[in-house]
Amino acid sequence: MKKQSVKESEAIAKATVALIHMPGAPNFLVDGMISLLYELQAATGAKLWNGEAKECWNVETLARVVEHYQTMHLMLERKKDLAELISAVLNHPELPVQLYNELFKGVMYYYDELTAEERRLVDNSPERIRLILKAEECA
Repeated sequence: MKKQSVKESEAIAKATVALIHMPGAPNFLVDGMISLLYELQAATGAKLWNGEAKECWNVETLARVVEHYQTMHLMLERKKDLAELISAVLNHPELPVQLYNELFKGVMYYYDELTAEERRLVDNSPERIRLILKAEECA
């Protein structure tokens, strides 16, 4: 990849900020761009956000970041919720049996506290049915 010129870097920075402020731009795209800029700011130490200024995104600084860090890769991962984290621990191959048993017992404690209607909702949830169908395909 060839290095961008200062002019190209400025054009990329301006287009990025313009996209964020573009009327009608989908929220998922704007939110993604903003999240990426915050990650970029944290990774580089460059002050890209200036909430005090009329134009909150510092286009000049963003242009310098584009110019100097163009080959940088940011690892953006969706944050897992508590259920996914607990599931990951329960399914981890190195989890000792005793820890598995205790954690599973804790999860089941909450399940046992559910009313019959709440259990029906859990048992018939799309997530559970997907897992059952997936397990059946593998069998």
